[in-house]
Formats: sequence, structure tokens, C-alpha cells
Amino acid sequence: MGDGQRTPNGGDKFNFAAAADSVRERLLAARGISAPTFADETAEPPDPGINQIWRARWEKTALAVIIVTNPDDDHVRVAAVTFDPDLADSSATVTPASATTIGISAVLWLDATQTIPLATLDAHLGNVKTPSPERKLASNELLHYQAIPTNRTYDGVMRASIIDDLKTLTYASWIPESGGDITELLANVKSSEIVQAVGVSTAEALQIKRGQRPLQPDEATMIAPLAGHSADELVAAASQLPSAVIHLFNTPAVRARITKYARATGADEITARRDCAYGVYAAAARATGQANDNELDQWRQRINQYLDTHLPQD
Repeated sequence: MGDGQRTPNGGDKFNFAAAADSVRERLLAARGISAPTFADETAEPPDPGINQIWRARWEKTALAVIIVTNPDDDHVRVAAVTFDPDLADSSATVTPASATTIGISAVLWLDATQTIPLATLDAHLGNVKTPSPERKLASNELLHYQAIPTNRTYDGVMRASIIDDLKTLTYASWIPESGGDITELLANVKSSEIVQAVGVSTAEALQIKRGQRPLQPDEATMIAPLAGHSADELVAAASQLPSAVIHLFNTPAVRARITKYARATGADEITARRDCAYGVYAAAARATGQANDNELDQWRQRINQYLDTHLPQD
């Protein structure tokens, strides 16, 4: 398909590639408009819930979204949100500034929804003051945007862009794929080699070889050349994170602290989140034994203690 395409409403031909570039620029500009409305970084973000508008961000993809169902199993159903009514199509819904706590109009793409990982929620932008998008909204609560019938050269381009971003966010993951048996992966590695490479005691080296001690990512990186397996493979085989730890590290409250940790250390956020999660687990195992049945509040306390220790002081 060439660059010259006819508009869906029958207008003149236009350059699709140029329009796509323009839409991308305006998407980025819209996200910039939202930046000043972010909550104070020192304040803990709220628990995600229906009608909240968040920025969802993972690696190079960022998009404002509205939560349409409460989170379930570390995932959440969202619809895309943009802030440029000029780029809304006839299926989008525009909320006036008075109907949001953001202070600007928000375009809700309620028919462009996806279930994305909770871990992608990055910053709480505000709320829509209307009833849940799952209900039919009264006309005086949400104003429906009426598309101009001619010269709508951007029709479909914004929608395609946000759908692509939503799909990209569905693949977000930070936990190494599990698999393998650590005893087999380290079968040809001597305990003395682990002691020398990692700097642990002989007893701890034996625990690592037997899968009796969680293996931190930095330790796995030192052992990987000896074993002939990747660090991620060793970590996942040695110790699968408890579900409570995974859940808490998926929450925006913990992500806010991980973001600060990543900025302070220069690591990317995915690596920082993974390293901190395994660090918390390893520290807990050394203190209390390798038990996975700790209460959620206990793990939350351990995570905060770990990050308090590792985050640089302001």
C-alpha cells in the first residue's frame, strides 16, 4: 500500500506517512501536556481503580489510559486516552475539561480497549468525573465529538497509533522465564569456583548448587560463564519468586520507587525491578529461611526496607 491514500470520508488524497509522523508528534506533545499534572513523586500513588486515568509506560512505549475494570490477577482492562480533540474520530468520546480532574479535555477511545499488565501503570494523571465507561453515559456528561465530513486527513491514523501502542503494552514482562533445574545447570561447576566467583562461603555455594538458596541476578552474572548458561536462566531455575513478591512489584506504588532506583543507578527499569525483587527474596530467605508463605504485609515491609537501604539518600 503506497503513501498516497484516500481519506475514509472521501476527502482528497494525502500522504499517509507524513500524517502518521504528525500524529506521532502530537501524541508525544499530548503526553507532555500531561506531565505537569502528575502527582508529587514523594506521594504514594493511589490503588488503581475504575475511571482513573494513568500513563502506561514500558520501555519506549507510553500512552495515557483510563481504567475500565478493576485490576484482576495483576492485569487491568483499559481504554486509550489522548488529549487532542482535533484528532478524535467519529467513534471517540471527548470529555470537557470540567469532567476530568486533569484540567484539560480528554478523548476517550472506549472501543479501543486492551487488558495490559498492571506493571505498566506508571503515573496517576487524574480521574474522569463521570460514571464508569462500562455504562451508557448521558449526553450532558460526555460530549460526543462530531467529525468534520471533509478534509479529515488524520481519520484512522490516531486510532491505528494508539491501538499499536496498546498491543505493545500487552507484551510487557519483567520476570525471567522459568525452566530448568539449577542442580543440572550447575552440575559441572565446582563449589570452589562459585566461592571464588561470587565471594560466598562454601556452605552457601553448596546451597546455590542444590537450589536451596535464591540466586541474585548479580551473582548469576558471575556464575554464568562457568555454567555456560545465561544469568536469567540461572536465576529463574534457582528460585522462582513468590506470587506475593511478584504482585507487589507489579503495583504502581513499588514501581514509583523502582523508577527512582533506576535513575540513581543508571539501570533500565526492567532490570532494576527484577534485581530488586530477587534481592528482596534472597534477603528474606537468608533471614528466615526460604519460605514462600509469608503474608503480603510482611513482604511489603521487606520491600520497603530493602529499597530504603539501597536508594540513595536525598
